[in-house]
Amino acid sequence: MGRPILIGCTNKAIIIIIITNIITIIVIIIIIIIIIIILLFSSATWTSSFQTQKAKYILGALEFKCVKGLAPSYLCHRFKTRACVHDRNTRYKNNLNIPAYKSASGQRTFLYPAMSFWNSLPREIRECDNLQILKRH
Repeated sequence: MGRPILIGCTNKAIIIIIITNIITIIVIIIIIIIIIIILLFSSATWTSSFQTQKAKYILGALEFKCVKGLAPSYLCHRFKTRACVHDRNTRYKNNLNIPAYKSASGQRTFLYPAMSFWNSLPREIRECDNLQILKRH
């Protein structure tokens, strides 16, 4: 058998070498975790279509409740139609007014995708008074 490398080293030097090795291993593990997270979130196919449909359903149901006044008041007062914002009579006057955000982080808030999704729904669905009709579509 070969001679151990640490023969002749002091206890302090051995402890420093062990701590350095542990820190190196921790840094490598953190880098691997970061790479895995980046790969998961950068690919567009990591969610299934079922999860996407379920998210749209939940978003649509909550949006319906906000527009119809069935949600808490702190959410309901945030949803205004374009007719409430300006006086012009346009074909989009019944659409929700989407807030203008200057940053991409503002567009990831609840309001921006919810209002965009609601405005993309057909008019018949937006004007229905029953949540069950919305759930069928």
